[in-house]
Amino acid sequence: MDSKKLGLKKITTIILTIFFIGSLGYFLYTKDSMGISVSVFCLILTVVLYQVNKRLPKLLSDGLYSVFMWYACIASVLGSGYGFYDMPHYDDFLHVTSGLLTVTAAYTFIKFFNTEEQISKMNIIFIAMFMFMFSMGIASLWEIGEFSMDHIMHTHTQVGGLTDTVMDMIDALVGCLVSIPYALKKIRNKKN
Repeated sequence: MDSKKLGLKKITTIILTIFFIGSLGYFLYTKDSMGISVSVFCLILTVVLYQVNKRLPKLLSDGLYSVFMWYACIASVLGSGYGFYDMPHYDDFLHVTSGLLTVTAAYTFIKFFNTEEQISKMNIIFIAMFMFMFSMGIASLWEIGEFSMDHIMHTHTQVGGLTDTVMDMIDALVGCLVSIPYALKKIRNKKN
């Protein structure tokens, strides 16, 4: 099983690094500053997350590393660089997915900072509240980041204003509420 995960990590890293470098070349050629920015961001993110995975595999497993990297590619390079956000509901899809991923990250943090015995003694309602608050907190920080980019860098990430922000939060909420029961089921199964 470990060799398959290692394979997934290597394949993800190779494919996405080639894609990010190729995209960077394309955006440099077309003088697209947003495309250049997101390509450089994703290349830096690849190195950072790869190192975190290497040093703290319990915190960032090979599978979680791969999922986060593909999400970064889909959200940043395809979304912002290649204009996929112009497709109907692309933004909604990403915000629902972010709700799923942030609950997974919250679950991973619980496992990282606690032993199985400690987790088995935790109140399941507290765990659910932690995952919910963590996920919605990340969604809020994301929206603050979009707002800041629009006002500081004059981008247009919140084209719909307040409606866009609220819909993004609702999308993240949907992803969060869908994934919390699954994470709680995994925790309950370990308690038994």
